[in-house]
Amino acid sequence: MEKIVFLGNAKFLSDQVKIQKIIKKLMDKKAKDIVIIDLRNFNHITDFFIICTCESSNHRKAVIESLEEEMKNLNISILFSDFNPLSQWNVLDLDDVIVHVFEEEARRFYDIEGLWSDAPQIKISENL
Repeated sequence: MEKIVFLGNAKFLSDQVKIQKIIKKLMDKKAKDIVIIDLRNFNHITDFFIICTCESSNHRKAVIESLEEEMKNLNISILFSDFNPLSQWNVLDLDDVIVHVFEEEARRFYDIEGLWSDAPQIKISENL
């Protein structure tokens, strides 16, 4: 049985389902240090950031491609997706959820969690 991540009063059940599917894919692909940042109380372009760390360019590519495939299978629109093997940071924009896929050095440098430290953050256990 899958463990479920609840985010308080998410405005739609679809938010919960989308986030759960993303987290499951990230975990299946061995992404690490997964964090959800709840931006709903801020005047921002999205409701949630999901951040994770990958070990290499190939690992990032596998994560992005897996997420793209899963979202297409679920008929969830992808507004923007990029993969640049020279970058250490890739983004998948799903409108109300933006997934940031980092390598460790870039994640430390850009420190999105620190920039949004006023927002509620949920760290996902790797043991779910």
